[in-house]
Amino acid sequence: MIASLTVLATENSKQHRMIAMDIQQTFPTPKLTVGPAFYKRKIWTYNYGIHDCGPNKGYMFLWIEKDGGWGSDEVGSCLLKYLEIINPQTKHLHIIKDNCKGQAKNWTIIALERSLVATKRFDSVQHYFPVVGHTMLPCNRDFGRIERYARNRRPIVYTPDQWAEVIKSASPKHFIVTKMEREDFRSLVSLKALISKRTEATTGDPHHFSEATQFESEDPFKLSVKHSYSDIGAFMSLDIRVKKKGRIVEPNPYQLPIKYRKPLPINQKNIDDVLSLMPYIPAANQDFFRPCTGNNVYIDKVEELP
Repeated sequence: MIASLTVLATENSKQHRMIAMDIQQTFPTPKLTVGPAFYKRKIWTYNYGIHDCGPNKGYMFLWIEKDGGWGSDEVGSCLLKYLEIINPQTKHLHIIKDNCKGQAKNWTIIALERSLVATKRFDSVQHYFPVVGHTMLPCNRDFGRIERYARNRRPIVYTPDQWAEVIKSASPKHFIVTKMEREDFRSLVSLKALISKRTEATTGDPHHFSEATQFESEDPFKLSVKHSYSDIGAFMSLDIRVKKKGRIVEPNPYQLPIKYRKPLPINQKNIDDVLSLMPYIPAANQDFFRPCTGNNVYIDKVEELP
């Protein structure tokens, strides 16, 4: 599936764009080698990867836990940011994402993809979910390269900006890093309100969302769904138009409300542990932690190594 779609996107780049999306395991911030740091909680830095399969580029979207969570709104916001950056002039967008529920296999992401068709950003959006445990996505290979580089070349990382440097250095020709600010995260609630979650097709056949292997949006309110990996498996059609009176106003997906108006709280135990590590962090890198922890005075005493 990935190979054939990549060939399609490479040979017919004016018509088709193929991307793979996933979130990487969280980066501990700071990442230190001193003994006491092993047992301490950290502030988490998130990295969401979108691999553009045609030109073979990895787009990384980085943020810290006080600026955003890691739910479907964050996934959708990263997709919108990616589209803003590259502004693809293609008619068809193909997305492949792992088959786990939650971040990408949900009605919120379906609502966003439908919106991209309704606002004529694309003629169609197709979303594929490969067999669990049997498919290595291109973005997962990108993550492996980053983790190997961090393990072998950068054992110490103090701040998210340095994590961005690690990612860029892992593959300077292929990785593009974008820092996601709090105002970059958008609420997709208004898009989700325009669709109805269907449990059966227009023919009356049952539809189980968790069993779907492929979604396709060509008509803004008609969703084609496939429940089989077979090439001869048939699509079923779902009418996802919400039943409401009056004309439906289609929001611009690039102008959705900001999701977070203020910083997200960080667990106090994490803050206390990070503060205890300040003696191991150069003064030039400590400024990052001040707004995160709410402290202006740091502990000067260094813990004894066990």
